[in-house]
Amino acid sequence: MAALEVDCNALLYTFLRILSQLSVGSAPGPEASFLKVYGSELYQRVMDLNIEAMGPCGQSWYNLEALDNSVHQATMGWVNSRSLTIWGGSSEIQRTIIATQVLKLPRK
Repeated sequence: MAALEVDCNALLYTFLRILSQLSVGSAPGPEASFLKVYGSELYQRVMDLNIEAMGPCGQSWYNLEALDNSVHQATMGWVNSRSLTIWGGSSEIQRTIIATQVLKLPRK
């Protein structure tokens, strides 16, 4: 949990750094790709921990309506977290942007 908290703070500070650039009129750069990749993968890790902490109840796919609403929401959040690496450009595309524009690596 401590590692996730550190990673969440790192994501927050990166977001605030990009937001401050936007507030002075700068366009978002390739750093936004980093934010998207890091944020979506971090959310998956948080949801994984959430499901793990809930034990067998968090892994129930059957009769979700009979379970507590928070269990249902956690299970559906875990399922939806997988799609975040696709929405707004897949993680692979975002990594290509980071590699070519930030790290200046050649395209193959």
